[in-house]
Amino acid sequence: MPSSTTVVITNGPYHILTSVQHDQYVRSQVFSIFNENSERIMQHFEARITQSQVYEEYARLKEELENSRTEEAVTFERAKVLKERLEEQTE
Repeated sequence: MPSSTTVVITNGPYHILTSVQHDQYVRSQVFSIFNENSERIMQHFEARITQSQVYEEYARLKEELENSRTEEAVTFERAKVLKERLEEQTE
């Protein structure tokens, strides 16, 4: 890492001079950290969205299964009633 600052003592207060090279290095490091964090955040959001889509699909399939079972039960009951009526009529 390049020297971060140069201190020059004059007759008055200390003057701190930051080199242009160091500024560019710091800027590149900040951008690098920002990009890494942004990428992690986007991956987190994508995972949440995917998880949400999976839950939605699961709920839809569960509802579809329950509807199918209900329809099947209704059909079975209807067939049972029709069978009983047929038996009554044939007696």
